[in-house]
Amino acid sequence: PETEEEMKGMIEKIYSELEKYHMLKTWTFKIFFILVTACFFIPIIFHNDLWFTYHTPKVLFFYALIQGIFPFFCILHIQYKTARSNFKHPIIITLLLFVLVQIISALFGMDPFQSFFGKTLHMEGVIFWIHVLLFFFYLQLLFQIEQKSKIFILRFFLVIAGFTGLIAFLQKGSILPLPYESFQERVTATFSNPIYFASSLVIPFFLSLGLIPIHKSAWDRRFKIVIIILCFLGLLSAGTRGAAVGVIAGLITWLFLWIRSKHIQKQSWRKPIKYGMLFFVITILIVFLSHIQTNSNLSLSRFKNFTPDYARFAYWTMSLQGWKESPWFGVGPQNFEYIAYHHYTPALYKNIGFAWPYRPHNQLLEILATMGLFAFILYLLFHIFLLKKTLSSVSSDMGIQKEAVCSAIVAYFVQNLFIYDTEAPLVGFIFLAAYIFSMK
Repeated sequence: PETEEEMKGMIEKIYSELEKYHMLKTWTFKIFFILVTACFFIPIIFHNDLWFTYHTPKVLFFYALIQGIFPFFCILHIQYKTARSNFKHPIIITLLLFVLVQIISALFGMDPFQSFFGKTLHMEGVIFWIHVLLFFFYLQLLFQIEQKSKIFILRFFLVIAGFTGLIAFLQKGSILPLPYESFQERVTATFSNPIYFASSLVIPFFLSLGLIPIHKSAWDRRFKIVIIILCFLGLLSAGTRGAAVGVIAGLITWLFLWIRSKHIQKQSWRKPIKYGMLFFVITILIVFLSHIQTNSNLSLSRFKNFTPDYARFAYWTMSLQGWKESPWFGVGPQNFEYIAYHHYTPALYKNIGFAWPYRPHNQLLEILATMGLFAFILYLLFHIFLLKKTLSSVSSDMGIQKEAVCSAIVAYFVQNLFIYDTEAPLVGFIFLAAYIFSMK
């Protein structure tokens, strides 16, 4: 510019362009934030007009959101260079390799189409895992751009879990109808099976416990207590022993970390003893109630016997036999029935009267048998790296107690020894992984 007026005009033009860019950047982030948050509605999504009312709508809803978010993710990924993922981090490396091994296993497995797209009842194939991987990167970018979004999404995640617990409570009180009468008094909330419902509450239960010491007001503390109660009632009314074992393992982990911490070592043992006694009383009360239940209250009576049934052991044996035949990459994700048909034992009919060997009800053994040894090791390493990252993180940056996060990881892992990943619980677990990864 040769004159002062030309200089002013150029400055105004530059300022105007920067303002437009800032507005575009702001609105892109807002839309991205809203759509990512909407993914957490998945536990309460169902539709009567779709095949498998409580499964298919959840997966299709998740697919639509993940694919719709992708353009906004690309824009923000370009705009915020400092918020990009660190692909050298062990957590990301193991997650990427796990999905890659799944793809290889699917391509060379027994039924590639089923491995990629899943089945009508269980659609958690390779395509679903690719969407889960994108969801992890969406959350990671979101948390890096705006740190405060972590706490908001955490609370929103707990609200949805509490809402499903409320639905279960109303079903238990016969205020709302049970979706499936075949489960008798075991409630399912907005899921097709009480097992899937209970597994979706394990992580929220521990995260809400970890938020109790961190509250802004009395109402905030009451809100967290309500979420804890609703999750706990949901876990009880579902009558799922695998989830109960996971919760017990999580509580033991919490107690171990609590005793191990320097903070507890320097203080008196009154508080640990007080909470330990409270937990003991609650446990005794549950056991007592379970022994006086009649058939009209089947959900609690299931806790009298924690021994896995014959079918579980039979399917686990089949898994190991199938793995020996295809040790490196398995028979392909979602193809467990090929193993079950080949190694089927007729004693299943004799002991339980029916058999449906579609999955082994053990996530680790299913990965080992269908995806092979490499995927199995990567799955274990992913959990180990999450625990390591949590324990080495700065407490002030977490917004939640370390013990709660570690306990949630352990509880989810242990309960998966008796069940398998489904859409809603897996979304919750990936959120927890992204939350941990964003810690300093």
